[in-house]
Amino acid sequence: MYGPKIYVPTDDDSRDCFNAFLQDAQKRLQNHQIKPGEDVRTNANGQIQVSGQIAVMEINGLIAKVIFDKNPQKEFYVEESFPLDWMYPLIEPHCLIFKINRESAATLSEEILKRDHDFWEKHVHP
Repeated sequence: MYGPKIYVPTDDDSRDCFNAFLQDAQKRLQNHQIKPGEDVRTNANGQIQVSGQIAVMEINGLIAKVIFDKNPQKEFYVEESFPLDWMYPLIEPHCLIFKINRESAATLSEEILKRDHDFWEKHVHP
């Protein structure tokens, strides 16, 4: 549907994201830094295994980052239903969703804060 308009991840991209997650999960498992609810373990053969919603969403987040990175001329917005850590430094409120900026900002500008406040005032106190 979007292939001619934006870069869409390939099977290789998806595989790379999965492998990157496995490597990161293995390091975090060794350092006792597994996220709450994340199911990461080593099987009898010494291979890392992951399962569950947290792992799936982390991998999806990495795939979303590929789409974001490979389409630098496009604007991106997200309705956050699950936290994707790489986005946090880049997002700013945009009505009911968030805009993903290309560069992180140390703080939100007064203009952004006022725009967001005004938006919510209209919806909370119509």
